Amino acid sequence: MGIRIWRLEDIPEDAGELPEGFVSLADAAKWLGVSPEAVRKAIRSGRLPAQRERSSGKQGWRYVIRTTDLNLWKRRVRRDSAR
Repeated sequence: MGIRIWRLEDIPEDAGELPEGFVSLADAAKWLGVSPEAVRKAIRSGRLPAQRERSSGKQGWRYVIRTTDLNLWKRRVRRDSAR
């Protein structure tokens, strides 16, 4: 059984949270309103959990982020920036 990877085009723009599953690093960055490099740094520092998955691209691997982790991270970032 494979994992469900959502594309932002499949999710309504007014959705408060992402549905259960995974999104790519690029889509996570778009949804959070930050650069892909900022998401990559959060993954490498351990602040945002992610999974590596085999890819057909030239790198051979890509990060996918669980949507539940992304929803929690977005709430935490909003809370911290409101202080």
